[in-house]
Amino acid sequence: SSPLLSTGSKRAAAARRLSNPVASASITGLLASAVFGPSRAALAASAFAGAFVSMSSPEKLMSNRALLSAAAFAGVAQVALASVGVGAGGKLGAAAALGVVVVRAL
Repeated sequence: SSPLLSTGSKRAAAARRLSNPVASASITGLLASAVFGPSRAALAASAFAGAFVSMSSPEKLMSNRALLSAAAFAGVAQVALASVGVGAGGKLGAAAALGVVVVRAL
């Protein structure tokens, strides 16, 4: 621990790192994997798909309600896409995109 960094500045630095949507989505994915474990991988993937929505532009999802709704739709889309293209990548991003499109269309 460096004496140059006070506890407050360490917290501020951590908050800046976690305010990045990619870092936040990564942590969400790690936590979902740890909480749900391998026996419930589909739930972890759905949570991770919802976290991908947070990487959307704030101009696309202007409220917390829209963000949460899009994340919920993304989780449902992930479950629907799970059996499509098994072994292929891109399903989490596609599910997130579908969640955003559905909420924007409503």
